Amino acid sequence: MNEIVQFKAGELKEFSGIGNFFRVLSATDTLDIYFYYRGKEVSYAGAVNIGYWEEFKEGRLFDKVALYSPNAQTIQFATRFGSTVGYDKPPVGNVAVTNSAGPYTRLVDTPTSAAVKTLAAANAGRRYLLVQNTDASNYVRLRLDGTDPTTATGIRIAPGGYWESPALFAPTGDVKVIAETGSAICEGLEG
Repeated sequence: MNEIVQFKAGELKEFSGIGNFFRVLSATDTLDIYFYYRGKEVSYAGAVNIGYWEEFKEGRLFDKVALYSPNAQTIQFATRFGSTVGYDKPPVGNVAVTNSAGPYTRLVDTPTSAAVKTLAAANAGRRYLLVQNTDASNYVRLRLDGTDPTTATGIRIAPGGYWESPALFAPTGDVKVIAETGSAICEGLEG
């Protein structure tokens, strides 16, 4: 089944037919989708949009699909039994990428248990951060929000260990380190 359906705001529509695959091919707003088999709800997907698909596995089926649209819109969907549908649509619109290139700055400092060191100053344009404890025996503590770590608080980095910013996120505050005992060697990269 391949349907193009117009919805009024707050409208629920039901469609019958056995299937094990469903995909929203086009939509301009969110939908709630209810799957039924022999009168019982077997699956639900809330607030989904274009590109959402669900494939039932291991012999599971649906024989009715109910679609609820909170707002007026026209949608297109496909259901299948025994086959999978492919539908790739390129993204549209503009994306602004800032600070996507530039050199990395090498960071080096030797924190002690008596003094907090600022490994890197706050940087609103920071897109990457790696901090490594290159010391052979001492642990270090790391804070990324500009506050001072202590010998007992902050992200604990083992000798030879490191902390790296997660994909698509780098903290922008002062990067501060302290050794838990004695002194340690911290190195890193900032970009």
